[in-house]
Amino acid sequence: MTITLPWQGTGSRRAVDQLAAVKQRNTVLERRQTEADRFFQQITADNADVHALWQYAENKAACAEKVVVCQESVIRDLERQISELEERLSVAVRADAAGSRTQEIDVRSLTERFASGPVRTLYHSPQAASPAYVPVPAPAPTDSDTVALPALADQLVQGVS
Repeated sequence: MTITLPWQGTGSRRAVDQLAAVKQRNTVLERRQTEADRFFQQITADNADVHALWQYAENKAACAEKVVVCQESVIRDLERQISELEERLSVAVRADAAGSRTQEIDVRSLTERFASGPVRTLYHSPQAASPAYVPVPAPAPTDSDTVALPALADQLVQGVS
C-alpha cells in the first residue's frame, strides 16, 4: 500500500507537461493569428477595391447625368426648331395655295419659251449662224378697216367726205 501525501503530486501537473501543452496551444494560436491577419489584409484590400469601384460608379453616374441634361437640352432645341419649321411650312403652304389660285403659271420649258418668244437664246439667234445678218422687221399685217392716208388726203382736197 502506498500512501500519498496531499502535497505530493501524481505527475499530472508537472512543469514539463504543462510547457508542452502551452507550446502546442501557442502554435495553434499563432496559426490562428496568421490566418486572421491574412483574412483582415484580404478584407482591407477588398474594401479598397470596393471603394474604388464605388467612386468609379459615382463618376460614371455623374457623367451620365450630364449627358442626359445635355441631350434634354438638345431635344428641347430640336423640338423648338421643328415647331418653327412647321409654322414656316404652314405659312408657305397657305401662301402657295393663295398664289396658285390667283396667278397663271407658264408650264412650258425655257427652251420652248425662248424658241417661240421675242427673246431668244444666242443659240437660236440668226446672228449665231451669220454674224453679218441683220434681221429685217416683218411687214405689219394690213387691216381691212383702215384707209391709207394719201387716199384720204386726196379725197379731202377734192371735197369728198
